[in-house]
Amino acid sequence: DMNKNKLCNLLDVGGGAGLILKGVADYLRKKGLKVNKNALDLSKDMINITKKNNPDLKKFYLASIKDTNFKNKEINLCLLIDVIEHIPQPEEALKEVKRISKYALIKVPLERNFLDDIINLFTFNKMNKMRKEQLGHINYFNVFKIRRLIKKFGYIECENYTNSWELYLSRKKRISFIKKLYYYPRWHLSKILSKISLALSAFFFLDFYVALIRCKEFDNN
Repeated sequence: DMNKNKLCNLLDVGGGAGLILKGVADYLRKKGLKVNKNALDLSKDMINITKKNNPDLKKFYLASIKDTNFKNKEINLCLLIDVIEHIPQPEEALKEVKRISKYALIKVPLERNFLDDIINLFTFNKMNKMRKEQLGHINYFNVFKIRRLIKKFGYIECENYTNSWELYLSRKKRISFIKKLYYYPRWHLSKILSKISLALSAFFFLDFYVALIRCKEFDNN
């Protein structure tokens, strides 16, 4: 909804090294937009890495996305890339995103897929416990659950899946033989299913969901 030469305020939430922030800003600038980069994170170390990779960073905030000082709809695009699965009470975070942002770009892992649910069932939730300990994931989604959550706060303008099996198969030289025996069958099956439907593949096997959201008007609810 932006004309060329108009200022676009970007906010990267929990963006790690800030590489996606850099990529999105570069893309928008090529489209003729002026971009202000902002970053928000709970980790001072990650903010410092983001600043290093984005020397043109306008402002950074060592804060929680649940409570910010931005004005209503001050942000044109909020980046929530691999963030929601880490946040306690994600509804509170998305309520604040709705208040401060016009649009949001969201990416989450779909860890409530058929295969992983079966594994968790027969291993007493071992896989999810491992994800919590090693990755800090506390929220687990399938596509239906993440859509329901998003629709409370915005409208899905477009959505897609990342075809994660392509990345994994491209790394075959760096994977041990034992891991190949474990992972390759599911990756190849995912590849076959994705030719029928990306959603079908994501239903059975791990993939990532990406959506561009037009945030609803803020109404304090």
